[in-house]
Amino acid sequence: MAKIVINRTQKTAQYYLEDLGNEITLDMVLIPGGSFMMGSPEDELERTENESPQHSVTIQNFCMGKYPVTQAQWRAVAALPQINKELEADPSNLKGEQRPVEQVSWYDAVEFCDRLSQHTKRQYRLPSEAEWEYACRAGTTTPFHFGEAITSELVNCNARSSFDDTEGLFDDMQGNFDDGSKGIYREETTVVGSFKVANAFGLYDMHGNVWEWCLDDWHDNYEGAPTDGSAWIDNNDNEYRLQRGGSWVTNPVNCRSAFRTKINPNSRMNIFGFRIVCNGETATSQTVTEPENGGKYRQLRDFLASGKWKEADQETYGLMKEFLENNLTGETFFNLPCPLLREIDKLWVNYSNRRFGFSIQKEIYLNNGGKADSQYDEEAWGKFADSVGWRVNRKSISYQEINFSNSALRGHLPVRELWFDTRVPVPDEFFGERFCSLVWKVNTCKI
Repeated sequence: MAKIVINRTQKTAQYYLEDLGNEITLDMVLIPGGSFMMGSPEDELERTENESPQHSVTIQNFCMGKYPVTQAQWRAVAALPQINKELEADPSNLKGEQRPVEQVSWYDAVEFCDRLSQHTKRQYRLPSEAEWEYACRAGTTTPFHFGEAITSELVNCNARSSFDDTEGLFDDMQGNFDDGSKGIYREETTVVGSFKVANAFGLYDMHGNVWEWCLDDWHDNYEGAPTDGSAWIDNNDNEYRLQRGGSWVTNPVNCRSAFRTKINPNSRMNIFGFRIVCNGETATSQTVTEPENGGKYRQLRDFLASGKWKEADQETYGLMKEFLENNLTGETFFNLPCPLLREIDKLWVNYSNRRFGFSIQKEIYLNNGGKADSQYDEEAWGKFADSVGWRVNRKSISYQEINFSNSALRGHLPVRELWFDTRVPVPDEFFGERFCSLVWKVNTCKI
């Protein structure tokens, strides 16, 4: 048997502490931007087809939790004011303050991020799948961030799984143990950071312990995947979300950096956890540049950087108001200055990780059969409005029903500029006419 080689290096990571009160903190590590090859190469042992095609992705700076969210951290955030759904204060089956929280669904994790964002005035969310793999690899191209093979000395997984039919990667693993066994199966979670082995970015437990939710919808392969690090979200009521990293009960092959699995977002098990990311102004190197005429847009930028979506929506309307004049037709959108629309859209797109913005709305509208010709297309408008959550049961919602949170559907915001009276619902045809005019202007400005 060949001897396993584990790559070990010593590096210093940049990080900050998010204070949750009662001496409970979240350690957030700066992940420097860069490019990497996402997915597994064709010669990687035990790879699956859904890890293909391998493709280049460019990531901007962001911050990520040093560890999976712990039960103590969960309890602190679950006590904060509710945003969209209730959270159980102590959902975990395998108890321990510094063990990862488990038995949490994708929706539970999103609610955690929304509550933390509102409390801290920073924008927290689940990582995109691309961000997760980039952060896990930390510049490596091997199956695991510490090398070609895995051992239970470094990872909490089911190291007693059968590898009788595998070669190379896990035969080597078996030979690493003096007693000839296949390693340890702990049959429970471990305290985060127990193995004292961080990757080059300073992250712990990226392999094993608990599966970690990602923001994306599930796709069977990477054909057509984003290359900018953003979450791949279809807005089509996709049945599954993504998980990465493996767990304490997982076969070691499924703990590889490239391995991915699909799970119903409502599912809760004692192997499901998550870690969080933060983008915007928290990172020491800004992901968003200061706009031209920065003073004019500074308030909007600050609201977006803090995840204050409703305030940002109203500020967007404030910047456009002098050109709108409470006109009940869409014609006033024709006179909006292109530089104004470009700067507003750039801020929304960047600070929302490409979830919100005029250009995102235009993209979704065109994908639903619309045309950027300013003409009201009732069918295309209806499909678009349904897909972004602006209509329910074929009727436009009121401004008071808008979802101002990270869990809003892609393209849901901004929207205030389409309402000239927020006290009553806008008639569907007026709403659609205004939006089609806005799409025409956005297209004309080449946004």
